[in-house]
Amino acid sequence: MDRMLTDPDEELSPRVIGGRDAVEKEFPWMVALHYQGRFVCSSFLITPKVLMTAAHCVVFGREPEDPKHYNGYVGTINRDGPDTEIQFSEIIAHTQYGSGTEYDIALMKLKEPVALNDGIQTICLPTKDSVYEDMTAQVMGWGVSEKGGRESAKVLQTATENIPTNSMCGFIYAILGIPVTRRHVCAGGESSKGICFGDSGGPLVAMNETKPIAIGVASFGSYLGCAAARVPAVYTFTGSYSDWIVEKMGEDSSDLCFLNRTTESTRRWWG
Repeated sequence: MDRMLTDPDEELSPRVIGGRDAVEKEFPWMVALHYQGRFVCSSFLITPKVLMTAAHCVVFGREPEDPKHYNGYVGTINRDGPDTEIQFSEIIAHTQYGSGTEYDIALMKLKEPVALNDGIQTICLPTKDSVYEDMTAQVMGWGVSEKGGRESAKVLQTATENIPTNSMCGFIYAILGIPVTRRHVCAGGESSKGICFGDSGGPLVAMNETKPIAIGVASFGSYLGCAAARVPAVYTFTGSYSDWIVEKMGEDSSDLCFLNRTTESTRRWWG
């Protein structure tokens, strides 16, 4: 079966394999998510009040964990801060998560909105009719940096990955007995390069002209291990959940930014 890219019961080794260190303010939407004082997942801001991550980062049983067990660090490439620390008031995981490989998406509402600046920004999401295939995208996270490694990266890592067609990714995972659907987007497949433990919940970022779009949330890889040759990692395609995101965010959804691959957003982007 598939391997989720985090495990709260194990010491995590989080960093992008085969990537490079990010530089300060390069990815100002990134948040290092901690559970009970220990780094557990990557995540990213979609409004000043809400971040997005994978459901498996916040649901360890049937229901989401108590938000008081989490804190995050934003405005820094360092996994453990000590920059702006954030606390959470509510965790909203998709109620259908756990029924298969889909719905691995969650929202976390901040107790207080963050103040945006050069080092803290939000990122746009794709429209639900957007298609991202046969192109490159950027991955980022505090996940394992070396195959077999168990030490989490203290500095945010990033790498450029290829996005195969959904049908090709689905074919590869069908051989492994794992369903990949239109609610997914895949990236990677190059040996010794890709996401691993601790990258869970982080974004797959494509570009609209000069504007970044978080098209995916890092979800799972195969039992063949991290950065396996010819086996891309699988992300939750955020565009498939745009209606759910707007519904769950309520009045806070007015701060969201949606973009397709070619047109400008009607809402302000940070750059």
